[in-house]
Amino acid sequence: EPAAKRATEVWKILDDHLASRPFVGGNRLTMGDIALSNAVHRWFSLPTDRPEYRHLRAWYDRLGERPGYRIHILGLSG
Repeated sequence: EPAAKRATEVWKILDDHLASRPFVGGNRLTMGDIALSNAVHRWFSLPTDRPEYRHLRAWYDRLGERPGYRIHILGLSG
């Protein structure tokens, strides 16, 4: 599917970018992380095969440790 292939290519760019920094803008959470995080959450939630993007997954997991992200994006309490 063309859309899935394109998404995979785009997330590879972000995965490569996150290889040398914990957040999109560097060492601290920024609006860049917030803007991308909802789309990445949807992508990880889709019932489809996807490449193992280690840095992207680690970033997503770091976001999941933040109370606001857990509540507002993941739908978890606290």
